Amino acid sequence: MKWFGPGQWLFSLKLFITAMIAYAISVRMGLPQSYWSIVTCCVVMNPATGVIRSKGLYRLVGTVTAGICSIVLAAVFANASVFIIISTGLLATLAFGIALLDRTPRAYGFQLFGVTLLLVAVAGVNHPENMFDTAIARVCEITVGIICCTVIDSILAPRSMKNNLLDKLNAWLTDFDIWIGDALCGNTQASERDRQKIIADITALSLMARQLIHDPMVSKQERQGTFAIQQHLLRLIPLLSAIETGVSEHIIKDTALASWLKQAANYAHEGIGPGSLNGLLDWQEAQEGDTDFAWRQVQRASLIAQVKDALRIWSDIHQINNSIRNTIPTKPGIARRIRQARPFPLPPDTNLAVSVACGILLAYTLLCLLWWATGWQQGATAVLMGVCSLAFFGNLDEAGKFIKKFGTFSAIALLIGGVLSYGLLPMARDYPSFVVVMALVMLPLGAWAATNPLAILLMAISLSMINLQAQYSPPDFGFFLDSAFATELGIVVGYYCVHAVRRLGASHAVERFSRMQRADVIALTHHVDEQSRERYSNLALDRIAAVNSREASAGKPGHSALLFKWLRVGIAVATIRYTARQCGEGVAREADALLDAVREDVSRETASPTVLEHIDRTLTAAWHTTQDLAHPMLRGLTGLRLVLFNNAPAWEP
Repeated sequence: MKWFGPGQWLFSLKLFITAMIAYAISVRMGLPQSYWSIVTCCVVMNPATGVIRSKGLYRLVGTVTAGICSIVLAAVFANASVFIIISTGLLATLAFGIALLDRTPRAYGFQLFGVTLLLVAVAGVNHPENMFDTAIARVCEITVGIICCTVIDSILAPRSMKNNLLDKLNAWLTDFDIWIGDALCGNTQASERDRQKIIADITALSLMARQLIHDPMVSKQERQGTFAIQQHLLRLIPLLSAIETGVSEHIIKDTALASWLKQAANYAHEGIGPGSLNGLLDWQEAQEGDTDFAWRQVQRASLIAQVKDALRIWSDIHQINNSIRNTIPTKPGIARRIRQARPFPLPPDTNLAVSVACGILLAYTLLCLLWWATGWQQGATAVLMGVCSLAFFGNLDEAGKFIKKFGTFSAIALLIGGVLSYGLLPMARDYPSFVVVMALVMLPLGAWAATNPLAILLMAISLSMINLQAQYSPPDFGFFLDSAFATELGIVVGYYCVHAVRRLGASHAVERFSRMQRADVIALTHHVDEQSRERYSNLALDRIAAVNSREASAGKPGHSALLFKWLRVGIAVATIRYTARQCGEGVAREADALLDAVREDVSRETASPTVLEHIDRTLTAAWHTTQDLAHPMLRGLTGLRLVLFNNAPAWEP
């Protein structure tokens, strides 16, 4: 049996002390439902200080705004309770939908808005005259819990994310240093899966960005510098992939270029920009009978430009890293980039959010109709639990399994709540004995909750089921059983509603991401600007990270590598579309024909020879038009040919 570690027990002790203080303050203030201050402590307390402060802020904002909204609804529809129910359902669904679109900790505020609206407006629909008092009391109880969590965490072993952040940063820079060296030296032995994991880890920084803002031990310079490095690393990834493909066998046999690449690798290791690399390379002259000379020269020019871009970005990363650690003075340009840095944007999954929102509205409607038809006293509880099961778990790949697990944990929570209500709490005659009783339940659950989020839900639900006021009196047992049945019924309805509105499973998610990736490539063949190209790169990298975490469970190995290939295809297509008009009408016509062929071919697993023919014709037109071998048009065409037809015979103009 694995026992809890010291860190878990420390977290549990902090949580318990905070909850007991918050409860005592709530009772002293005469708040009507003091157990909500304890529940707030359970869901806000976290091992990391930044998480506590961000969750506390968003929970407070969500609760206050929902309280105000409930009061307004009660005032407007005081004599028409059915309109309160309809308005609340629509507003809560909208809030939960926005929470699904916002893939940052800020989503918690929208979730709490929806939950509080259901607790205040739906549960109090038969007594709208009491909504003002209920809303004020709930805001006060939650505020007490949040303040206690913040103060106790600041005093008792606060834990910053700073060390974890700097460790991740060191690991990323080490991995990229190896990756750059391998790419420039033509070493293709590195695991593709390791590359995908690097992408997933770097994009995951955006999930904790809001929490870093609220971590007092992470300075603004460190936080902004890390965001700037994240931006630069994600820009570097497609370049390194292109360089790996470009450093082919016949390029390595080019003695001058091989020496230049080796020198570039040394520059990268030292964090030096391209600088004097310009003078180290001698261009070769065409030899008689050398039919692939033009293709090698185009590849060569494209590769050199890519390497210089990569070295420039890598040098900036080194300077930003040094500025974070204050080892060298920050240059004005670097300082400006650090100030302007923002976390990698996590694109919203609109289709998924709409599907889950429809499921939430369906569950809300069905449970409200059941409540209306039966006049069931616990109908509001069923509505709350059914909607929450979808709001918190409906977006997961295996939403049905997690909602079922949520139902199991809720049943355990109800059992714990019953033991507390009718077995342990009646024996507590004063505050010290009450503390002892609560310690028997909260300390082990708190230690478990340090590593298992569902244990937090278990603790919150069990403490919500007890009638914990200043003077404890257990609720009627029939009322308790009725409430327990409503809880489980709501979760069961949520389970079936999620199956009604969306397909589940990691395999489906992987296929959906692949379709979205190819659809975006098709969109790029029609229209491109600087913003759409950057947006496509962000979307593609985000999907690669998402697919990488699902490949094993989906049974689709290598799918993230396929998406990575389409990332490069999309970037090449965007470059061709963006620069074609700059090269004259002849090149533009050939580019249009090429992009039409790509559009028709995009659903194939392997590109057709027709696309290769169009690439070669467009290359020939651009070759005769432009005098610059490193022109973006030639680079885009070269990149597209290499990623789709790396083993094809050399192009001849």
